[in-house]
Amino acid sequence: MSAYKQKVKHILPAFIFISVITNIALLIARYLLDIRYDVLDLNAMVWGFWIPIVTAALLAFIVLAKRTRILNYKKNENGIFGIQVVFWLTASASFCIAQEYLSTATGKLQQVNTVYDIEKNEKSKYYQIDHFKVAPYWGGAHTDFKVSGRHNDDFDMTIYFCHPIIDTDSNEVLQTKYWYGVSFYKSISNRLDDEEKQERYIEFYKECISKIDAYNFYDLDHFERLDKSRKEEGFLKAVEARTGEPPGKGLVILEPIKESYASRNGTKPYWLAGSFAAGVLLLLILIAYPKLDEEELQRQQQGKPSQHTEEWKEMLLYLIPRNDHFITSILLNLNIILFLVVTFGGVDMMSPSAKKLLEFGAVNRTTVMNGDWWRLFTNTFLHAGLYHIIYNIFGIVLAGIAVEPILGRKRFVVLYVLAALGGSIASIWWYPDAISVGASGAILGCFGAIMVLAFTPVFETGGRVLMLMIYGGFAGLTILFGFIVPNVDNAAHIGGLLTGAVVALFMYLFSKESMHE
Repeated sequence: MSAYKQKVKHILPAFIFISVITNIALLIARYLLDIRYDVLDLNAMVWGFWIPIVTAALLAFIVLAKRTRILNYKKNENGIFGIQVVFWLTASASFCIAQEYLSTATGKLQQVNTVYDIEKNEKSKYYQIDHFKVAPYWGGAHTDFKVSGRHNDDFDMTIYFCHPIIDTDSNEVLQTKYWYGVSFYKSISNRLDDEEKQERYIEFYKECISKIDAYNFYDLDHFERLDKSRKEEGFLKAVEARTGEPPGKGLVILEPIKESYASRNGTKPYWLAGSFAAGVLLLLILIAYPKLDEEELQRQQQGKPSQHTEEWKEMLLYLIPRNDHFITSILLNLNIILFLVVTFGGVDMMSPSAKKLLEFGAVNRTTVMNGDWWRLFTNTFLHAGLYHIIYNIFGIVLAGIAVEPILGRKRFVVLYVLAALGGSIASIWWYPDAISVGASGAILGCFGAIMVLAFTPVFETGGRVLMLMIYGGFAGLTILFGFIVPNVDNAAHIGGLLTGAVVALFMYLFSKESMHE
C-alpha cells in the first residue's frame, strides 16, 4: 500500500496542477486575445478544439511523461503510453468544454430596437432585436460537402440558407449587412457511388426547400452572432450566391436561437467537472497495477536525469536540419509550418474546403491552364486535413531516411521536386475537375527511387530484399488504398512513383560513382 501511496503522491499532484493551471492559462489567453480585445482573428474551431487538444498532447507526452517513468511495466512501454493517452483525452475534453463554456458564459445579450442599431453599440455575441423584418424572397443557398469518420465513412451534407434582415419600415435588401442564417444537415454513407449520392442529395435539397418555405423566421428568443468558422463561411457563400459578389468584410450572420438566453450554458459546468473527475479516477486506477520503480523515483526526487530515453526529444531533434536528414527536416518543417499557417488562416483543420485550398496554392487543371504553373509544386505542401498531413509526415520521414543519405542533399532535392511535379501533372491530366493537394506524389517518387536503386550495387546485397519489401510494400498499399477509398488522388501517387523511378535510374546511370556504395 505504501508503494501505491508513493505513486499517487508523485503523479497525481502533477496531473491536477498541470491540468488546472493550463486550463486557466488557455481561458485567460482566449479571453484577452479573442473575446475582450479581438487581437487574434482565429477560427472558432482553432480556439475551441485544436489549441486545447494540441496543448493537452504536449502536456501528456512531454511534461507528464517523466512522472510516469516511475511505473514499472516490465519493460513494456505500452502501459506508460496508455496512461499518457488517458491524460491527453481527459485533459483535451476538459480544455475543450472549458473553452466552450467561456464562449457562452462571457457572451453578453445586447438589446436593440432595429437591426441597424447593432453597429451603434459594443460588439456582442447575442442580440435581441425588437423590430426586424426578413426578406424570404431574397434568400441565397449554399451546400457544403465533406467526408468524416475515422476511415472517411461518412458523406456530410449541410445546406445553408441566408436572408437579409431589414428594418420593418424598409424594403432595402441590397444595402443590408445583416443576414438571417438557417442551416440543415444530413449524413449518408461515403461508400455509395456518385450517382446514388447525387440522388440522396437531390432528395435532401428538396426537403430543405420545403422546410425553408414553411419556416417561421420570427419564432426565436434571440440571435447569436456567428464567429469565424466553417458555419459562418457556409452562410457567407449563401450570401454570395444571392448577391453575385463576395460579401464585404463587415457582413454579419445572425443565427436564430429558440432556447432562452439564460440556458445558453446548458450542462457545460457539470461536464467540465465530470471530465476532470473522470481523469483523476482513471489515473488512480491505472497506476495501481504496475510496480513502483524505486530507482527511477529516487533519481527524479534527487533531480538526476532519467535512465529512460526521452523519445520526444529525439523527435524534436529530427526537425533540426543536420547530417543525413538536412533536406528531410526542411521538408518536414515546411509542411508543418504551412499547415499551421493555413489552419490559423481560418481553414478547417479536419476537412478544408476546396475554395480555401485553392486560395493557398492547391492545383487543378483550370488554374494551370490559366497560367498558374507554380501550383504544380506549391500544392505538395498543402494537405486536406489533419489525417492527411500525419500520414505524409510519416511518409517523408520514411523516404528521407533511405534516400537522402544515398543521393546526397542536391540530388534528393531534384528527385523530390521532379516527383512532386510528375504527380501533380498526372493528377490534373487524369482528374480535370479535381483539386489536388499533398506530398504523396513526391513521397511515392522517393519510394520509386528506392525500388529502382534496390536493383543496383548502391544497396548491399543483404539489404536489397528488405528495401523492396518495405518501400515496395508501402507503395503498393498506398496505391491499393487509393483504389478502394473515395476522394484519393491515385493519379498523383502513380505519377510520382513512376517519375521518381525514372529520375533515380538516370541519376544512377550518370553519377553512380558518387553515390554511397
